[in-house]
Amino acid sequence: MQAGMSVMMGMKWSIIVFASALVLGFLGMGALGAALYYACYPLLAPFYGNLVNWHGDWVWSATIWAGVLWPFTFLIAGGLNLYLTPYAPVLLRGAGYVLVLWLGAALIWALILAISYKTPEAACAETGSARFGPCTRADIMTGNATPVSARTGAAIRSRRRSWK
Repeated sequence: MQAGMSVMMGMKWSIIVFASALVLGFLGMGALGAALYYACYPLLAPFYGNLVNWHGDWVWSATIWAGVLWPFTFLIAGGLNLYLTPYAPVLLRGAGYVLVLWLGAALIWALILAISYKTPEAACAETGSARFGPCTRADIMTGNATPVSARTGAAIRSRRRSWK
């Protein structure tokens, strides 16, 4: 019991930040996940490109999941810091803490993207084009691909106008 309590006290700030970041991950509605992607951008961008160019329903859920899963790295970083306390100086432990957080974000995003990522062409095939025709590369790059339901709604509205 005493050993468990000393671990809790040694990781006190990591536990507090974990709880705060977990709440922010839920309430941020994907903002934390997007910020984490851009923090790991140099590592992930060569494979997945810019977050702005992603399309489809999977994007929002992926950013929310990243923001919700990342706070657990604070517990891992806190445990590593606690373990290294007798062996390493404060500066080295702090660098290790930040490195664990960054690597955790990169790993979480890599796992989420390995499961969920859809190429722009695949996302465009699901959503269609704003011009009601086949999706072009320009539609993908400019973000003009719109969901099928929006295309259908626009087509219905234009038919209603022609009936009047």
